[in-house]
Amino acid sequence: MRKKIHRTYFLLAIVLFCFWPKTSLALEQEIEIPRRSKAFQNDNRNSFMVFSDSTYFFEYKVAEGYWRKYPYVFAGEMSFDFFSKNYRPIATENGSVYFVDRGIGQVYKLINDTLKRIDNSFHHKNQFSGNLFTYKDTIYCFGGYGLFTHKNMITFFDENTKKWSLLKPKMSSEKPQSRASSFFQVSGGQFYMASGVGLNNNMLRDVWQFSLTRKEWKYLGELDMNQQAFDTRFPPLNLKDLNINGRNLYELDIERNQLKSYELNVVRDLNFALKNKTGKYICLSRLASTKGRRKVSIVVSNEFLPEGKTTTLYFSKNKRMYNYSLSFWLLLLLVLGVVYFFKEKEGAKKRNKIAKKEMFQCIDECFYFNGLLLESNFNSLEESVLTHFLKAENYSLELAELHSIFDYENPTIDTIKKRRENFLQSIREKVTEKTSFTGEVFIASKSLKDKRVKVLTLNPILVR
Repeated sequence: MRKKIHRTYFLLAIVLFCFWPKTSLALEQEIEIPRRSKAFQNDNRNSFMVFSDSTYFFEYKVAEGYWRKYPYVFAGEMSFDFFSKNYRPIATENGSVYFVDRGIGQVYKLINDTLKRIDNSFHHKNQFSGNLFTYKDTIYCFGGYGLFTHKNMITFFDENTKKWSLLKPKMSSEKPQSRASSFFQVSGGQFYMASGVGLNNNMLRDVWQFSLTRKEWKYLGELDMNQQAFDTRFPPLNLKDLNINGRNLYELDIERNQLKSYELNVVRDLNFALKNKTGKYICLSRLASTKGRRKVSIVVSNEFLPEGKTTTLYFSKNKRMYNYSLSFWLLLLLVLGVVYFFKEKEGAKKRNKIAKKEMFQCIDECFYFNGLLLESNFNSLEESVLTHFLKAENYSLELAELHSIFDYENPTIDTIKKRRENFLQSIREKVTEKTSFTGEVFIASKSLKDKRVKVLTLNPILVR
Protein backbone atom coordinates (compact mmCIF):
# COMPACT_ATOMS: atom_id res chain seq x y z
CA MET A 1 0.00 0.00 0.00
CA ARG A 2 2.79 2.44 0.98
CA LYS A 3 4.68 1.68 -2.25
CA LYS A 4 1.52 2.41 -4.25
CA ILE A 5 1.13 5.84 -2.59
CA HIS A 6 4.77 6.73 -3.25
CA ARG A 7 4.39 5.68 -6.86
CA THR A 8 1.27 7.88 -7.22
CA TYR A 9 3.10 10.94 -5.86
CA PHE A 10 6.04 10.22 -8.15
CA LEU A 11 3.82 10.08 -11.25
CA LEU A 12 2.00 13.24 -10.17
CA ALA A 13 5.30 15.09 -9.82
CA ILE A 14 6.32 14.04 -13.35
CA VAL A 15 3.00 15.26 -14.80
CA LEU A 16 3.29 18.65 -13.08
CA PHE A 17 6.88 19.04 -14.28
CA CYS A 18 6.02 18.27 -17.90
CA PHE A 19 2.79 20.24 -18.19
CA TRP A 20 3.29 23.27 -15.93
CA PRO A 21 1.53 25.83 -18.13
CA LYS A 22 2.91 29.32 -18.16
CA THR A 23 6.28 29.95 -16.63
CA SER A 24 9.69 28.45 -17.19
CA LEU A 25 11.22 26.96 -14.05
CA ALA A 26 14.37 29.01 -14.66
CA LEU A 27 14.61 31.65 -11.93
CA GLU A 28 17.78 33.69 -12.28
CA GLN A 29 19.53 36.63 -10.63
CA GLU A 30 21.42 37.55 -13.83
CA ILE A 31 20.60 36.81 -17.46
CA GLU A 32 22.71 36.83 -20.61
CA ILE A 33 20.89 38.08 -23.70
CA PRO A 34 21.63 39.08 -27.32
CA ARG A 35 22.93 42.62 -27.66
CA ARG A 36 19.94 43.75 -29.72
CA SER A 37 17.41 42.69 -27.04
CA LYS A 38 14.78 45.20 -25.94
CA ALA A 39 14.79 46.14 -22.25
CA PHE A 40 12.26 48.52 -20.66
CA GLN A 41 10.38 49.33 -17.45
CA ASN A 42 6.80 48.31 -16.67
CA ASP A 43 5.73 50.66 -13.85
CA ASN A 44 2.34 49.05 -13.34
CA ARG A 45 3.96 45.70 -12.55
CA ASN A 46 6.97 47.38 -10.89
CA SER A 47 9.20 45.28 -13.09
CA PHE A 48 11.83 45.27 -15.81
CA MET A 49 11.11 43.33 -19.02
CA VAL A 50 13.48 42.01 -21.70
CA PHE A 51 12.44 40.63 -25.11
CA SER A 52 15.39 38.80 -26.60
CA ASP A 53 13.87 36.41 -29.14
CA SER A 54 10.58 35.25 -30.62
CA THR A 55 9.86 32.47 -28.12
CA TYR A 56 10.56 33.78 -24.60
CA PHE A 57 10.76 37.05 -22.71
CA PHE A 58 12.26 37.77 -19.29
CA GLU A 59 10.69 39.75 -16.45
CA TYR A 60 12.18 40.87 -13.14
CA LYS A 61 9.45 41.76 -10.65
CA VAL A 62 10.91 43.75 -7.78
CA ALA A 63 8.57 42.01 -5.33
CA GLU A 64 9.95 38.61 -6.36
CA GLY A 65 13.62 39.52 -6.62
CA TYR A 66 14.66 37.35 -9.57
CA TRP A 67 14.35 37.04 -13.37
CA ARG A 68 11.59 34.76 -14.59
CA LYS A 69 11.35 33.39 -18.13
CA TYR A 70 7.97 33.38 -19.91
CA PRO A 71 7.08 31.66 -23.19
CA TYR A 72 5.12 33.65 -25.75
CA VAL A 73 4.15 33.56 -29.44
CA PHE A 74 5.53 36.15 -31.85
CA ALA A 75 2.86 36.59 -34.54
CA GLY A 76 4.81 39.01 -36.74
CA GLU A 77 5.17 38.72 -40.50
CA MET A 78 8.92 39.34 -40.35
CA SER A 79 12.01 37.98 -38.64
CA PHE A 80 12.36 38.87 -34.97
CA ASP A 81 15.78 40.35 -35.73
CA PHE A 82 14.16 42.83 -38.14
CA PHE A 83 11.36 43.44 -35.65
CA SER A 84 13.71 44.19 -32.75
CA LYS A 85 15.60 46.76 -34.85
CA ASN A 86 12.54 48.57 -36.14
CA TYR A 87 10.01 48.51 -33.30
CA ARG A 88 10.24 50.23 -29.90
CA PRO A 89 8.75 48.70 -26.71
CA ILE A 90 6.64 50.66 -24.27
CA ALA A 91 4.37 49.80 -21.33
CA THR A 92 1.26 51.84 -20.46
CA GLU A 93 -0.01 52.75 -17.00
CA ASN A 94 -2.26 49.67 -16.91
CA GLY A 95 0.73 47.39 -17.59
CA SER A 96 -0.05 46.56 -21.23
CA VAL A 97 3.03 45.98 -23.39
CA TYR A 98 3.27 47.42 -26.91
CA PHE A 99 5.87 47.56 -29.68
CA VAL A 100 5.60 50.59 -31.97
CA ASP A 101 7.06 51.09 -35.45
CA ARG A 102 10.09 53.35 -34.96
CA GLY A 103 8.76 55.70 -37.67
CA ILE A 104 5.24 55.44 -36.17
CA GLY A 105 2.44 53.45 -37.77
CA GLN A 106 2.23 49.74 -37.05
CA VAL A 107 1.59 48.69 -33.44
CA TYR A 108 2.00 45.27 -31.83
CA LYS A 109 0.51 44.34 -28.44
CA LEU A 110 1.21 41.47 -26.04
CA ILE A 111 -2.22 39.89 -25.52
CA ASN A 112 -2.17 36.94 -23.13
CA ASP A 113 0.85 35.04 -24.45
CA THR A 114 0.84 36.36 -28.04
CA LEU A 115 2.60 39.44 -29.44
CA LYS A 116 0.50 40.44 -32.45
CA ARG A 117 -0.32 43.41 -34.62
CA ILE A 118 -3.43 45.40 -33.59
CA ASP A 119 -3.44 48.54 -35.78
CA ASN A 120 -5.29 49.53 -38.94
CA SER A 121 -2.40 51.70 -39.99
CA PHE A 122 0.77 51.52 -42.09
CA HIS A 123 4.46 52.49 -41.95
CA HIS A 124 4.18 56.29 -41.58
CA LYS A 125 7.99 56.80 -41.83
CA ASN A 126 7.29 60.21 -40.35
CA GLN A 127 8.61 60.32 -36.76
CA PHE A 128 11.93 58.50 -36.59
CA SER A 129 13.75 59.36 -33.31
CA GLY A 130 10.62 60.95 -31.89
CA ASN A 131 9.71 60.89 -28.18
CA LEU A 132 7.49 57.85 -27.56
CA PHE A 133 5.56 58.11 -24.28
CA THR A 134 2.28 57.20 -22.60
CA TYR A 135 -0.36 59.05 -20.60
CA LYS A 136 -3.55 57.48 -19.23
CA ASP A 137 -2.95 54.27 -21.21
CA THR A 138 -2.60 56.12 -24.53
CA ILE A 139 0.60 56.06 -26.60
CA TYR A 140 1.91 59.42 -27.87
CA CYS A 141 4.85 60.52 -29.99
CA PHE A 142 6.34 64.01 -30.19
CA GLY A 143 8.57 65.28 -32.99
CA GLY A 144 10.91 63.09 -34.99
CA TYR A 145 12.23 63.04 -38.52
CA GLY A 146 10.60 61.71 -41.68
CA LEU A 147 9.69 62.51 -45.27
CA PHE A 148 12.75 64.78 -45.52
CA THR A 149 11.89 67.10 -42.65
CA HIS A 150 11.74 67.37 -38.86
CA LYS A 151 8.45 67.56 -36.94
CA ASN A 152 7.08 69.41 -33.90
CA MET A 153 3.70 67.68 -33.78
CA ILE A 154 2.26 65.23 -31.24
CA THR A 155 0.46 62.16 -32.54
CA PHE A 156 -1.39 59.50 -30.53
CA PHE A 157 -2.63 55.96 -31.11
CA ASP A 158 -6.39 55.50 -30.70
CA GLU A 159 -6.94 51.88 -29.69
CA ASN A 160 -10.63 52.12 -30.61
CA THR A 161 -10.05 53.06 -34.25
CA LYS A 162 -6.61 51.35 -34.28
CA LYS A 163 -5.20 54.42 -36.06
CA TRP A 164 -2.87 57.32 -35.32
CA SER A 165 -4.28 60.84 -35.01
CA LEU A 166 -2.84 64.32 -34.64
CA LEU A 167 -3.18 65.95 -31.23
CA LYS A 168 -4.09 69.58 -31.90
CA PRO A 169 -2.77 72.02 -29.27
CA LYS A 170 -4.62 75.21 -28.43
CA MET A 171 -3.72 78.23 -30.49
CA SER A 172 -0.66 79.80 -28.92
CA SER A 173 1.84 82.53 -29.74
CA GLU A 174 4.70 80.08 -29.44
CA LYS A 175 5.57 76.44 -29.70
CA PRO A 176 8.85 74.52 -30.03
CA GLN A 177 10.84 74.18 -33.21
CA SER A 178 10.66 70.96 -35.18
CA ARG A 179 13.22 68.44 -33.96
CA ALA A 180 14.24 64.83 -33.40
CA SER A 181 16.23 63.04 -30.68
CA SER A 182 15.19 65.26 -27.77
CA PHE A 183 15.15 64.30 -24.09
CA PHE A 184 11.76 64.00 -22.43
CA GLN A 185 9.93 63.30 -19.19
CA VAL A 186 6.25 62.77 -18.32
CA SER A 187 4.98 63.68 -14.87
CA GLY A 188 1.54 64.57 -13.56
CA GLY A 189 -0.03 65.09 -16.98
CA GLN A 190 2.90 67.23 -18.16
CA PHE A 191 5.22 66.34 -21.04
CA TYR A 192 8.65 67.95 -20.61
CA MET A 193 11.07 68.16 -23.54
CA ALA A 194 14.62 69.49 -23.89
CA SER A 195 17.24 69.86 -26.61
CA GLY A 196 17.21 67.75 -29.79
CA VAL A 197 18.42 68.00 -33.38
CA GLY A 198 16.85 70.77 -35.47
CA LEU A 199 16.09 71.29 -39.16
CA ASN A 200 19.72 71.94 -40.13
CA ASN A 201 21.08 69.19 -37.87
CA ASN A 202 21.97 71.86 -35.31
CA MET A 203 21.70 71.09 -31.60
CA LEU A 204 18.83 72.98 -29.99
CA ARG A 205 18.98 74.41 -26.47
CA ASP A 206 15.38 75.20 -25.57
CA VAL A 207 13.28 73.49 -22.87
CA TRP A 208 9.48 73.18 -23.10
CA GLN A 209 6.46 71.87 -21.22
CA PHE A 210 3.22 70.60 -22.79
CA SER A 211 0.08 70.13 -20.70
CA LEU A 212 -1.63 66.92 -21.82
CA THR A 213 -4.83 68.07 -20.09
CA ARG A 214 -4.97 71.68 -21.33
CA LYS A 215 -3.14 70.91 -24.59
CA GLU A 216 -0.91 73.98 -24.27
CA TRP A 217 2.82 74.54 -24.81
CA LYS A 218 4.88 76.58 -22.35
CA TYR A 219 8.46 77.75 -22.86
CA LEU A 220 10.67 77.05 -19.80
CA GLY A 221 14.15 78.28 -20.70
CA GLU A 222 17.50 77.51 -22.34
CA LEU A 223 20.06 74.83 -21.61
CA ASP A 224 23.33 75.91 -20.07
CA MET A 225 26.15 75.46 -22.58
CA ASN A 226 27.91 72.76 -20.57
CA GLN A 227 24.67 70.77 -20.41
CA GLN A 228 24.12 71.11 -24.15
CA ALA A 229 27.43 69.35 -24.78
CA PHE A 230 26.23 66.52 -22.56
CA ASP A 231 22.96 66.18 -24.49
CA THR A 232 24.58 65.60 -27.86
CA ARG A 233 25.99 62.25 -26.78
CA PHE A 234 22.70 60.43 -26.26
CA PRO A 235 19.62 59.28 -28.22
CA PRO A 236 16.08 60.35 -27.22
CA LEU A 237 15.44 58.92 -23.76
CA ASN A 238 12.79 58.95 -21.11
CA LEU A 239 14.51 60.66 -18.21
CA LYS A 240 13.77 57.72 -15.92
CA ASP A 241 16.78 56.26 -17.71
CA LEU A 242 20.29 56.96 -16.45
CA ASN A 243 22.78 58.25 -19.00
CA ILE A 244 26.32 56.91 -19.00
CA ASN A 245 29.31 58.94 -20.19
CA GLY A 246 32.69 57.41 -19.43
CA ARG A 247 33.07 57.17 -15.65
CA ASN A 248 30.12 59.47 -15.04
CA LEU A 249 26.47 58.55 -14.73
CA TYR A 250 23.86 61.31 -15.10
CA GLU A 251 20.28 61.54 -13.86
CA LEU A 252 18.17 64.33 -15.36
CA ASP A 253 14.98 65.80 -13.95
CA ILE A 254 13.48 68.53 -16.15
CA GLU A 255 10.45 69.03 -13.90
CA ARG A 256 12.70 70.02 -10.97
CA ASN A 257 15.35 71.59 -13.21
CA GLN A 258 18.11 69.34 -11.88
CA LEU A 259 21.04 67.39 -13.23
CA LYS A 260 22.58 64.88 -10.84
CA SER A 261 25.97 63.37 -11.63
CA TYR A 262 27.71 60.39 -10.09
CA GLU A 263 31.34 59.34 -10.50
CA LEU A 264 31.33 55.57 -10.60
CA ASN A 265 34.17 53.36 -9.45
CA VAL A 266 33.45 50.57 -11.93
CA VAL A 267 31.75 51.28 -15.26
CA ARG A 268 33.67 48.98 -17.55
CA ASP A 269 31.46 47.67 -20.36
CA LEU A 270 28.34 49.27 -18.82
CA ASN A 271 26.06 50.29 -21.68
CA PHE A 272 22.69 51.16 -20.17
CA ALA A 273 20.93 51.65 -16.84
CA LEU A 274 17.17 51.85 -16.12
CA LYS A 275 15.45 52.84 -12.88
CA ASN A 276 12.21 51.31 -11.64
CA LYS A 277 9.22 53.52 -10.76
CA THR A 278 10.32 54.09 -7.15
CA GLY A 279 13.96 54.69 -8.07
CA LYS A 280 15.11 52.11 -5.52
CA TYR A 281 16.36 49.59 -8.09
CA ILE A 282 18.44 49.88 -11.26
CA CYS A 283 18.57 47.47 -14.18
CA LEU A 284 22.17 47.37 -15.45
CA SER A 285 23.48 45.98 -18.73
CA ARG A 286 27.14 45.06 -19.27
CA LEU A 287 28.83 43.59 -22.31
CA ALA A 288 29.34 39.85 -21.88
CA SER A 289 32.48 37.93 -22.75
CA THR A 290 30.56 36.24 -25.59
CA LYS A 291 30.58 38.41 -28.71
CA GLY A 292 27.26 40.08 -29.47
CA ARG A 293 25.81 39.38 -26.00
CA ARG A 294 25.35 41.29 -22.77
CA LYS A 295 24.55 40.49 -19.14
CA VAL A 296 21.65 42.12 -17.33
CA SER A 297 21.28 42.31 -13.56
CA ILE A 298 19.42 44.32 -10.90
CA VAL A 299 21.14 46.38 -8.20
CA VAL A 300 19.91 48.49 -5.30
CA SER A 301 20.27 52.19 -6.17
CA ASN A 302 21.79 53.42 -2.89
CA GLU A 303 24.31 50.57 -2.95
CA PHE A 304 25.35 51.09 -6.56
CA LEU A 305 25.36 54.90 -6.76
CA PRO A 306 28.15 56.49 -4.72
CA GLU A 307 27.66 59.30 -2.25
CA GLY A 308 28.80 62.81 -3.05
CA LYS A 309 26.45 63.38 -5.98
CA THR A 310 26.29 66.93 -7.29
CA THR A 311 23.15 68.74 -8.41
CA THR A 312 23.30 71.62 -10.87
CA LEU A 313 20.76 73.70 -12.78
CA TYR A 314 19.88 72.03 -16.05
CA PHE A 315 18.51 75.13 -17.76
CA SER A 316 18.29 78.87 -17.17
CA LYS A 317 14.78 80.25 -17.06
CA ASN A 318 15.63 83.86 -17.96
CA LYS A 319 17.40 83.20 -21.24
CA ARG A 320 15.64 83.45 -24.56
CA MET A 321 16.96 82.27 -27.86
CA TYR A 322 14.17 83.04 -30.31
CA ASN A 323 12.69 86.28 -31.60
CA TYR A 324 9.07 85.74 -32.48
CA SER A 325 8.52 89.20 -33.95
CA LEU A 326 6.59 89.73 -37.16
CA SER A 327 9.71 90.87 -39.03
CA PHE A 328 11.51 87.63 -38.17
CA TRP A 329 8.73 85.48 -39.60
CA LEU A 330 8.40 87.64 -42.72
CA LEU A 331 12.15 87.38 -43.34
CA LEU A 332 12.08 83.63 -42.79
CA LEU A 333 9.13 83.27 -45.18
CA LEU A 334 10.97 85.29 -47.83
CA VAL A 335 14.12 83.20 -47.52
CA LEU A 336 12.15 79.94 -47.74
CA GLY A 337 10.34 81.23 -50.84
CA VAL A 338 13.60 82.08 -52.58
CA VAL A 339 15.14 78.71 -51.68
CA TYR A 340 12.06 76.85 -52.92
CA PHE A 341 12.09 78.77 -56.23
CA PHE A 342 15.70 77.91 -57.01
CA LYS A 343 15.35 74.28 -55.94
CA GLU A 344 12.38 73.81 -58.24
CA LYS A 345 14.24 75.50 -61.10
CA GLU A 346 17.05 72.97 -60.89
CA GLY A 347 14.61 70.19 -61.77
CA ALA A 348 14.64 66.43 -61.29
CA LYS A 349 18.28 66.03 -62.35
CA LYS A 350 19.48 68.27 -59.56
CA ARG A 351 17.17 66.73 -56.97
CA ASN A 352 18.38 63.21 -57.66
CA LYS A 353 22.05 64.07 -57.75
CA ILE A 354 23.86 62.50 -54.82
CA ALA A 355 27.37 62.82 -53.45
CA LYS A 356 29.90 60.14 -54.35
CA LYS A 357 30.11 58.96 -50.78
CA GLU A 358 26.37 58.22 -50.86
CA MET A 359 26.73 55.44 -53.42
CA PHE A 360 27.36 51.73 -53.50
CA GLN A 361 30.83 50.85 -54.71
CA CYS A 362 33.23 47.91 -54.94
CA ILE A 363 36.80 48.23 -53.65
CA ASP A 364 39.11 45.19 -53.66
CA GLU A 365 36.11 42.86 -54.10
CA CYS A 366 34.39 44.36 -51.03
CA PHE A 367 31.16 46.33 -51.30
CA TYR A 368 30.68 49.69 -49.56
CA PHE A 369 27.85 52.15 -48.94
CA ASN A 370 28.41 55.71 -47.72
CA GLY A 371 32.12 54.85 -47.54
CA LEU A 372 31.50 52.02 -45.06
CA LEU A 373 31.21 48.26 -45.51
CA LEU A 374 27.66 47.08 -46.17
CA GLU A 375 27.51 45.40 -42.76
CA SER A 376 27.88 48.82 -41.10
CA ASN A 377 24.58 50.04 -42.60
CA PHE A 378 22.58 46.85 -43.21
CA ASN A 379 21.87 43.60 -41.38
CA SER A 380 23.18 40.28 -42.68
CA LEU A 381 20.18 39.41 -44.88
CA GLU A 382 19.98 42.92 -46.33
CA GLU A 383 23.72 42.75 -47.02
CA SER A 384 23.22 39.40 -48.81
CA VAL A 385 20.41 40.86 -50.97
CA LEU A 386 22.48 43.90 -51.97
CA THR A 387 25.54 41.78 -52.70
CA HIS A 388 23.49 39.67 -55.13
CA PHE A 389 22.36 42.80 -56.97
CA LEU A 390 25.82 44.36 -57.07
CA LYS A 391 27.37 41.18 -58.50
CA ALA A 392 24.64 40.69 -61.08
CA GLU A 393 24.91 41.85 -64.70
CA ASN A 394 23.49 45.36 -65.01
CA TYR A 395 22.61 45.05 -61.27
CA SER A 396 19.46 43.15 -62.29
CA LEU A 397 17.92 40.00 -60.80
CA GLU A 398 14.82 37.96 -61.45
CA LEU A 399 12.66 37.75 -58.35
CA ALA A 400 13.10 33.99 -58.25
CA GLU A 401 16.87 34.46 -57.87
CA LEU A 402 16.26 36.13 -54.50
CA HIS A 403 14.18 33.28 -53.12
CA SER A 404 17.18 31.22 -51.98
CA ILE A 405 18.17 33.98 -49.54
CA PHE A 406 14.82 33.76 -47.73
CA ASP A 407 14.38 30.01 -47.93
CA TYR A 408 14.96 28.98 -44.31
CA GLU A 409 12.88 27.11 -41.71
CA ASN A 410 10.90 25.38 -44.50
CA PRO A 411 8.74 28.38 -45.48
CA THR A 412 5.81 28.41 -47.89
CA ILE A 413 6.16 30.36 -51.13
CA ASP A 414 3.91 33.07 -49.65
CA THR A 415 6.19 33.40 -46.63
CA ILE A 416 9.24 33.72 -48.90
CA LYS A 417 7.50 36.49 -50.86
CA LYS A 418 6.59 38.37 -47.66
CA ARG A 419 10.15 38.10 -46.37
CA ARG A 420 11.51 39.30 -49.70
CA GLU A 421 9.22 42.34 -49.82
CA ASN A 422 9.90 43.23 -46.17
CA PHE A 423 13.66 43.23 -46.68
CA LEU A 424 13.50 45.12 -49.99
CA GLN A 425 11.35 47.76 -48.27
CA SER A 426 13.83 47.96 -45.37
CA ILE A 427 16.67 48.57 -47.84
CA ARG A 428 14.64 51.29 -49.60
CA GLU A 429 14.01 53.05 -46.29
CA LYS A 430 17.65 52.94 -45.19
CA VAL A 431 18.96 54.22 -48.54
CA THR A 432 16.41 57.06 -48.52
CA GLU A 433 17.12 57.91 -44.89
CA LYS A 434 20.92 57.92 -45.23
CA THR A 435 21.21 59.77 -48.58
CA SER A 436 19.68 62.68 -50.47
CA PHE A 437 18.44 60.31 -53.19
CA THR A 438 14.70 60.69 -53.94
CA GLY A 439 14.21 58.25 -56.83
CA GLU A 440 13.38 54.55 -56.98
CA VAL A 441 15.98 52.34 -55.27
CA PHE A 442 14.76 49.25 -57.16
CA ILE A 443 13.34 49.53 -60.68
CA ALA A 444 10.82 46.86 -61.72
CA SER A 445 10.59 45.60 -65.30
CA LYS A 446 9.83 42.47 -67.32
CA SER A 447 12.44 40.06 -68.60
CA LEU A 448 13.38 40.49 -72.27
CA LYS A 449 13.52 36.71 -72.61
CA ASP A 450 10.19 35.94 -70.94
CA LYS A 451 7.61 38.68 -70.41
CA ARG A 452 6.04 36.65 -67.58
CA VAL A 453 9.18 36.99 -65.47
CA LYS A 454 9.57 40.06 -63.26
CA VAL A 455 13.02 41.66 -62.95
CA LEU A 456 14.29 44.08 -60.31
CA THR A 457 17.25 46.39 -60.98
CA LEU A 458 19.24 48.28 -58.36
CA ASN A 459 19.11 51.84 -59.67
CA PRO A 460 22.41 52.41 -61.54
CA ILE A 461 22.50 56.02 -60.24
CA LEU A 462 23.29 54.54 -56.82
CA VAL A 463 26.31 52.55 -58.03
CA ARG A 464 29.75 53.75 -59.05
